[in-house]
Amino acid sequence: MKLEVFLKQNRIEKENIFFAASDRFCEDGKAVLWEIRCINAEEDIRIREGCMKNVFDEGRRNMKAVFDGRMYGLKLCAAATVFPDLKDVRLQESYGVMGEEKLLGKMLGSGEYERYLAKVQEVNGFMKSDAELKNEAKNL
Repeated sequence: MKLEVFLKQNRIEKENIFFAASDRFCEDGKAVLWEIRCINAEEDIRIREGCMKNVFDEGRRNMKAVFDGRMYGLKLCAAATVFPDLKDVRLQESYGVMGEEKLLGKMLGSGEYERYLAKVQEVNGFMKSDAELKNEAKNL
């Protein structure tokens, strides 16, 4: 095996995918597709670190770090969303919020958000796609 295969210029980049996060955002009668990208491990670590909360542990009578999974999902979705631009001030103002995570929470209904989160996780390699699961089942 050659070390050259690991050089950045030889890495195969994952293409962004397009997904209809909601049928409530339409253009010419069709749902507008949202663009989702794959984030890198460095970005993911930064997001995870931002989702830690210090809470008081009554049993041990000290502080402990707790991971906020709900916030992680929102931050992951916001970081992976290329379009629409969730950082756009005009878009945030139209929903009366400040911040990408809060904007996502206002733009999408709960079911829409759950489907969007699942797609973002799939794009980022956290979940296997339906096609992959079907292929595995066929090969059993």
